[in-house]
Amino acid sequence: MIIFGITIILTGIPHGSLDFYLAKQNQTWYNQAFSNKRFYFNYLLNMVLFGMVWYISPFLSVLFFLFISAFHFGEIDFVNKGQAQVPWYLSSIYGLTIIVYIIACHSEESIKILHYLLPKIEISSNTIPLGKSFSEWILIISFISFFLINIVHLLTKSIKNLIFKLINQTFFILLITKFLPFYLAFAFYFGIWHSLLSFEAILQSLHLENTTEDWLKLMKKALPFSLLSFIGLAILIYIGYNGRNTPQIVSLLFIGISILTLPHFQVFSKALNKNRSTETNVAS
Repeated sequence: MIIFGITIILTGIPHGSLDFYLAKQNQTWYNQAFSNKRFYFNYLLNMVLFGMVWYISPFLSVLFFLFISAFHFGEIDFVNKGQAQVPWYLSSIYGLTIIVYIIACHSEESIKILHYLLPKIEISSNTIPLGKSFSEWILIISFISFFLINIVHLLTKSIKNLIFKLINQTFFILLITKFLPFYLAFAFYFGIWHSLLSFEAILQSLHLENTTEDWLKLMKKALPFSLLSFIGLAILIYIGYNGRNTPQIVSLLFIGISILTLPHFQVFSKALNKNRSTETNVAS
């Protein structure tokens, strides 16, 4: 839990705290005037609306959060020089596979959190073994794909690099998260893997170099927005927590992160689409 908390504080939340600068850069690329008030209004409006959806229908909110997370994780995991390399449907399947696998593989811990996220839905006692079985099948299919793709690549050298990377990366991430406890698996994928790749994409979009000096500039820019996010999450947990246990705190944290994710996802996707269209124009 300590490592989980540290990754959320140091990288998980801060990587989304640079949306203001990313959105500003987006407008510059499109030669459009940037309005601070409009940005804050739209950003907060998205958060409030999704917060209301959570209150009205937690089930739909969980599904929506899973799908936007799958899309967002997938698009970030396959970015090179600020440009998305894998078609959105492939990257989304990849992202959904990672998320579903972590949940299913650690179904005992996941169910404790889902119990608070979806209090009106009864979870069968068969869910845990079914989740474990499902995760095993995902890993088996991933291993077979990994084995075949590497054999074919070794013999023919005809496999495209992106497909080769997609299959290999998926298998190794699944393997790592299988042997980590639930909170460490989440910390590894969201707090380390996804967040650090996001920081690299932000550096590229803001035309900063991968140097200590520019990383410090990035952290300085992220600090005030990170503090605001921490305060907001703390207030949400304080209001919703009734002194039960850790899974309840984590469930409230996930709700808070999901509310922050919706506008963050929109800003990031726009930046990647901009870079993709720029590269296409240059190639033409």
